[in-house]
Amino acid sequence: MRNIEILKENPLTDNELDFEEVIGFVILASNNLGIVEEHWQHLVREMVLVHEKTDSVIAEETYYNPDYVKDGQISLSKWAVAKAKLNHPIDRNEKLLLMGDNRLIDIVITEKQAVGYMILAAKKLNFLHSQIQYLEMEIHHLLITTESKHAFDVFLDFIEE
Repeated sequence: MRNIEILKENPLTDNELDFEEVIGFVILASNNLGIVEEHWQHLVREMVLVHEKTDSVIAEETYYNPDYVKDGQISLSKWAVAKAKLNHPIDRNEKLLLMGDNRLIDIVITEKQAVGYMILAAKKLNFLHSQIQYLEMEIHHLLITTESKHAFDVFLDFIEE
């Protein structure tokens, strides 16, 4: 787990990011945490879908108040079912339809909104509370320590796969 002091000293801001960079940061965070590739593929797919349906104000409110449900037996059961559904890669054609051809190029969101969209998508996929918190902290750390250009390159590699 990342040093909590670094995160406290560098809170998320209203600095703007391209949505493509945000996806790159989510992929990097997922890889750093050892999340199965098929699972993070579905997470970034769901983030794009959530962004299309959800106002940025709601995403930012989610960042401030994620309304987590404590992980318990029901959460674990939902995650077990979700995991089975996520254990296949997303279709390349769907990936290109959702994220290719510069479709996301004009979308700009703040760091706080980025984390909010990730939380909304992860909750929709029944990720566990603890998984979401670790993702949130890792993304936050990467936003502090990693150049946006690197995150964008990760996004491009993902699209080209």
